[in-house]
Amino acid sequence: MARVAVQKGAKDVIAEGEGALADLADSGRLPIPFGCHSGRCGVCQVQVLEGALAPPGKLEEAILEGFQCPEDVRLACQAFVEGDVRLRAVSDSVPC
Repeated sequence: MARVAVQKGAKDVIAEGEGALADLADSGRLPIPFGCHSGRCGVCQVQVLEGALAPPGKLEEAILEGFQCPEDVRLACQAFVEGDVRLRAVSDSVPC
């Protein structure tokens, strides 16, 4: 079981699980905002601080490129957890 930590202020909110990050965020009450759940709005952008998520699919890559996001930013609604990872919601600071 992977450990997913999301930075919220000075501390991390932690959930354990695997699979779709969106499902884990919903069930683990991780502080990641969501909008459309299809990747088009960009509200759920997260920055990977430590660890890694599964490689992005073609749809996610195209959307992130359109938003001109750096390589360490992913869409939580499209990403899959494969191992321990620490994230920060981009909406908590400056979006891409």
